[in-house]
Parts: sequence; structure tokens; C-alpha cells
Amino acid sequence: MRWMGGVAALVLLAGTCPAQMPDRDVLTRKIQLEEDELPSFRTLTEAELRAEIQIRSARSHAVFGYNTPEVQILLPKTSNSHYVDVEFSEATLLNAAGRKVPYELERGVYDSAKYSDEIRFRHANSEQVVSYARARGSVKVKYPIAVSTLKLTPAEAGPEELALQIDGPYVSFADGALDIPDTAGFSKLMAIRAYDAEGIRLERHGYSETSTDDDGIYRRKLAFWGNVARLEIDAVDHWVEIEVPYDLEPAPLLPAGREGLAPESE
Repeated sequence: MRWMGGVAALVLLAGTCPAQMPDRDVLTRKIQLEEDELPSFRTLTEAELRAEIQIRSARSHAVFGYNTPEVQILLPKTSNSHYVDVEFSEATLLNAAGRKVPYELERGVYDSAKYSDEIRFRHANSEQVVSYARARGSVKVKYPIAVSTLKLTPAEAGPEELALQIDGPYVSFADGALDIPDTAGFSKLMAIRAYDAEGIRLERHGYSETSTDDDGIYRRKLAFWGNVARLEIDAVDHWVEIEVPYDLEPAPLLPAGREGLAPESE
């Protein structure tokens, strides 16, 4: 027991150690460039958001799990959607007689190309496709209906409360000064983007740390592969949280022989 406790203590201490700041010479000698994805944000009202959201039935076209029934949520086709937070409630599947159909839930991920998210219904211990007459549930959506982008440089460091510092490949700012969103799913859009003097986007190093500096400011610290001449930070100005119910028939089965191929409707 003592041995196990010692191991747990060592793990805890290791988890609380500060991150190792990468060497400046390494960062600036091995400059790495990242594929750029420029955001295009819109300002929506809650009514517009509700009108543009669609929930539909679909089928998986993957080779494994072909025709697995899905419920998809389609979001507005704007970069705002890449910062969405989607939560599906526990769905109820019913057969034609109105009895519940058992299933195992499989959670999908946000698809930035389609501005969509999804859940899938499978049998727990079988490859047989789940059959049902209706799927009922709801989807909670936390959505940034207004997003602004700060464009900053070492000379134009933005609002005083941000306390921005740009030092070659290193960037730090007051943690919590802005509502910086997390990227949904596998979207390439990053809320913090750095560019060199030629306007080429720099890849972000894995280093990230939050700590209190000598000036008493609790800072978030990042590093990039190259000297940062310009920084862009997306911040959410207004979130809306809504819940959208659905009551859907399953989508028609996809034809045999098209496993792994996207449906023609897409």
C-alpha cells in the first residue's frame, strides 16, 4: 500500500510541474508553417440560429458499420460553428408498436467540412443494423452568435487588460481577459493564430503554460515555430444556448455496393 501511495504521489507531482519552455534558437531556426484557414464569421440572432439549424436522420456510409442509423445536426455554414458545443440528450428509439428499442450510443465528432455533428445507434454485441420506427430526443447547442477577431502586433498590443507580450516566438497574455473559444472536433481553425513578418502563418508549438509572472498577472504562455510579427485572437462576444427537439423516422437504407462511398445526395 505504501508503495502504491508513493507512486500516486509521484504522478501527482509530475502532473503539477510547469511545462518546459522550448529553446528560442530551436524555435526560430526550425521555422514551421501551418496550413491557413481564414475564418469568416457572421453575427446571428437567436431566431436566425434556430432557423438555420437542421436535425435529420442519416446512415453511415463507412465500410465498417455501413447503414448504421444516425441523427445529425446541421449548423450554420459559418466559422462561428467551428466553436460550437453540442450535447445530444439520451435518445429514445421506438418500434412501430411504440415500444422502446434497445441500442448502444456511438458519439460522432464535429465535421468542419459539413458544419455538422452526429450520434449513431448500434447494437451492443452485434453488427446487425438497429431497426426502429422513430427516434426522439433533443440537442443542446451552445453557440457563439457573435465573434470578433483582435489583430495585434508588438507595437499594437490591444487592450491594457490583455497585457499582451510578444517576444520573438513567445506569446503571453492575461488568462481570462478574453473569452477565447475551443475548436470543435477536428476543425483546422485555431482561435489563436500567429504570423511572421511576411504574413505566413506559423505553426504552434506544443508548449502551453499558465502561471503568475513577477508583475502579478496570471498569464497564458504559448510558443510558435518562428518569430511572431502579428497575432490574431478570436473572442466570443455573445453565446446563445438553445435546445432543439427532434422526432424522426430513420433514413432509408443505403444501397449495397457503395460501402465507403459518400451518398450521392452529399
